[in-house]
Amino acid sequence: MNTSFYGRLTKDPEVKTSQSGVLYTFFTVATQLPIKDPSGAGRKSLFISCTAFGKQGESVAQYFRKGNRIVVDGIVNDINISHGQNGGEYLNINVNLTNFHIVETKAENEGQNGNFTQQSPQQQPPQQNYGQPPQQNYGQSPMATPNAGAPWGNPPPIQQNNGYANAPY
Repeated sequence: MNTSFYGRLTKDPEVKTSQSGVLYTFFTVATQLPIKDPSGAGRKSLFISCTAFGKQGESVAQYFRKGNRIVVDGIVNDINISHGQNGGEYLNINVNLTNFHIVETKAENEGQNGNFTQQSPQQQPPQQNYGQPPQQNYGQSPMATPNAGAPWGNPPPIQQNNGYANAPY
């Protein structure tokens, strides 16, 4: 079953090696679920164990730390119920990561809150300027400005009586 959810890492990602020698990254994401309780609407925390393989696992280990926000897309690998030390039941969900998204704000990326670890410029994830239109004059034609894009100089002056009014079409 495919899933997608948003949350925060509960601790730093751990890079591990399987018995067959495959490297993978393990991390846990805490997310909130809306619930209704007798006193009204509320929220319940859900902790989801995630496993990332290959380059994605390396990227998660490199760019994320405890408290960072993330959106995880993945495939549910296992769901089970375990019993805690206090006798309560807990739902365990394990997800194999297929994709992830960085959800940090600009202030968090600049390290102002201490959660995001600054790294050298070549190690930073690529930044996209979504929402910033390219700096072009879409509303103007190239002929609206003298010599704009015309290698031959200024366009000829417009003739007021150029005979087009008498054209047969």
